[in-house]
Amino acid sequence: MENNCVFLNRCILLIRTTCREYSFNKENSKDILFPVGSCWEEMLCFLSSNISEIESIRKSISNFLLDWEYKFIFQFKLCSIKEIEAANILVFHYVNEMYDGSDHWGYSSKNDYQKKAFVYMLFGFAPFCKEDLKIFLEQCSLNIDKYENREGFSRLVIEKALGGVRNNSLIKELPDTLVQIANKHWKYIPPKNPPKNDGPFGFSFPKRKEREDAWGITKTRFDFFPSGIYKTFVYNLLKHHPNKAVVFICDFTNYITSSYKDSEFSIKDELKEIKIILNNGNENIIYGNEHLWNAYRGTTVTHYLLESILISLEKYLLEVARVEVIENKLLKSITTYFLENSNSVAIISVLTSVFIAYAKAFENTILPILRVKEFYEWDTHRATREHSATAIYDQRIPSAQKEKGEFNRLPHRTKYLRGLREFILHYQINSGLLSKELLTIFNDFYENCGNDIFWEKAITEMDIRRYKASIVDKEKGVFQLEVNYPEPIYNAVETFTKKNENDSLSLQYSHSLRQVKEKKSEMSFNEWQTIFKHFSSEETENTMWDSPVTLSVLGLELYHKKLSEVQKKYCINTIINTLEQIITEVNDRDSFRNLNRYNVLEKQLTIESIHLLYRFKEVIVDEKELDLLIMYLLISNLADHEIRDFQKYFRNIFSKELPEKAQKLIVALIKYAKFYYENNVNHYRNQQETKKYKEKELEFIESILTESSFPKTSSLSFESYEPHFLNNSLLLIASNTNSELFQNYILKMSELILEDLKLEDDYSYSRSRRSRKTNHTVLIVLRFYFNEVLLFNDINFSKSLIDKLCDPILNNDFNNIHSVKDLYELIIGIFNTAVTRFDDLINEDNDVERYRNHFWELWKYLFNKVKKSGNSFFVKELL
Repeated sequence: MENNCVFLNRCILLIRTTCREYSFNKENSKDILFPVGSCWEEMLCFLSSNISEIESIRKSISNFLLDWEYKFIFQFKLCSIKEIEAANILVFHYVNEMYDGSDHWGYSSKNDYQKKAFVYMLFGFAPFCKEDLKIFLEQCSLNIDKYENREGFSRLVIEKALGGVRNNSLIKELPDTLVQIANKHWKYIPPKNPPKNDGPFGFSFPKRKEREDAWGITKTRFDFFPSGIYKTFVYNLLKHHPNKAVVFICDFTNYITSSYKDSEFSIKDELKEIKIILNNGNENIIYGNEHLWNAYRGTTVTHYLLESILISLEKYLLEVARVEVIENKLLKSITTYFLENSNSVAIISVLTSVFIAYAKAFENTILPILRVKEFYEWDTHRATREHSATAIYDQRIPSAQKEKGEFNRLPHRTKYLRGLREFILHYQINSGLLSKELLTIFNDFYENCGNDIFWEKAITEMDIRRYKASIVDKEKGVFQLEVNYPEPIYNAVETFTKKNENDSLSLQYSHSLRQVKEKKSEMSFNEWQTIFKHFSSEETENTMWDSPVTLSVLGLELYHKKLSEVQKKYCINTIINTLEQIITEVNDRDSFRNLNRYNVLEKQLTIESIHLLYRFKEVIVDEKELDLLIMYLLISNLADHEIRDFQKYFRNIFSKELPEKAQKLIVALIKYAKFYYENNVNHYRNQQETKKYKEKELEFIESILTESSFPKTSSLSFESYEPHFLNNSLLLIASNTNSELFQNYILKMSELILEDLKLEDDYSYSRSRRSRKTNHTVLIVLRFYFNEVLLFNDINFSKSLIDKLCDPILNNDFNNIHSVKDLYELIIGIFNTAVTRFDDLINEDNDVERYRNHFWELWKYLFNKVKKSGNSFFVKELL
């Protein structure tokens, strides 16, 4: 213990260095060094018995505990009770220091990482400190929103406790505590005496009501975006305590639905009150519309917390239903409970999804759902929206994206194009279960359908009794089922078919065009002309199935030499008109005036076909007008995924075909970033102010398109230019650019981005306060962009970029920079993905030798740079 525990510290370092080995057990990762030997247990026991005397080597002990944790997580059977209890004492001691705001655990990226790691480790010890941990969690819960020095760490503890990662033991031991805390911090409780926010004139403007507020969920720093299985503790609560979890989910979704029902948005969204007839003859009132029905798929706007809870419920129920047993009592009891106690179709839609996937397991418990007309209609809409279900990258849980992507692709989601309506017919044919009950349901539907001919048609298509078999191939035993419509429905179908003959032909032509565009088939010029006559005819009414842009793009790409002047003008004007409609729509999302004026499936194709327009400049279209249109596209409010795909297109296709034009547009966008920053302060302009701004904006854009000067690189900053447009400008530059102006811009932007990542996010919307301007979504794109620049650009420039990337880490006291986790992860992410990209190039590209020499010269440069710095950063990346 003498000399600040120098000898003890050496012993700890010696154990950490020499007493760890790789495990060759298939169950364990081969990349982890696991603690071996009794020295770990002895050291833990000694440290826990002498906590007050070893404060000077706190960091060394922390690292020792984190190394030992691998054994606790992956080799629990090898851990003795004695060493677990010793580790628990140490961890609880340090967590209490963090809770009390000890200076030893001040602000730094390393300390932030260790705080999270120790919180997770403490959760793992839940079986060994259940009561103490319960008291600790309750105290942290009380501290939140008190704005004391304990508030920040308390929030971290509660956020991780209510999350879905590394808290299994905690959920298993303290389910009631977590449910209580979730209800407290997730539900919004309005203040009894809300503060008055009177303005300088003695009155205040009414508070704007947002859709996010309609769900009764509190606005806190707890971030549920993007929604996912592991965003909350619900999935693991279901696995460990299904009964308690089901009650919590039911109560919480009931609360959300009731809040929604009481909001003005329920009226706007046409929320319906629906009566469910239960199997025991009782009734239950639930509320629903398409928003709630599709909530678990994330294809309508609800709340990310609600989506996360529903996704977790669906995953668990699918796992339960998948088990093949004589009688699935657990699934049936959960279904019955929800049907009797839920007030929301958000739950019913999840049950319906699981039923479509594993119908046999439900038996007759599903009947109350099958008795409701609206459920068939809403699930048909759900099925048509499946293509828009997304799996957004989660910065905090990277592995969640892959799992959600696979979850979205489960076969039952898209197998039945009309959802439950189509499935129920297959259910009757394949299983023969519930035949009598279903026929009774259909009979009741027939009796109550009234004059709704389309609903009667839907019932007829579900009713197996209305089908007749006809032989297709007698020898092979092939037959088909045809629905036998009653005469009124048959006549309506015939009339509808004749009226929609044009739709059918358009759908057929659009499919053919799409196949050619995707290079799955070929098309002759004569075939193209036939489709051209159909889409361009004034006698043919335009339909939602038309694909005029695809027709135009194929015409300009494949047959531009054969096209007549009329055909060329049609193709060019079609792309331009659609482009104008897209720009108008994305800049005015709250207006429905311009919706559905073009085929949304052609949106990305339209914006990625602008290079074709310049082939006919001055002949069919004015080049200056075209430049102006493209500039408005570059500054438009496209969705993130649309922007990212467009940026790749611009770099790889547009810039190669039109390098000078690409440079001119990028420079103009950089200049616009300054104009936007200086002129777009007021987001609540009146109509007259908006008109003046638009006129000023147009005048500015026209002026910068006639200039060629590049802004001084030294003048660029996120404090005087709009960062969004600067980042977009960067990502439009080809990664192999040899323009000195653009190379300098890339270096300057890398510097600005890295400096920006040293700052924290700020949600106050204050422009006076320095806060991070770079959001998480663009970081992923930047990671892949910079690795391409390293691999594809000139070797000397690539070395300069390495200098820019490494300098914040190697030339500064990196440990003392607050909140730089994202900074470091971006840099190592660039290096790691560069290795992966290099591997791809070896397999894809013919010029392998050039890339190999380029890569290893960069590796050697980075190696020498790291070695010279004397730091240990980037060593793993070099390996």
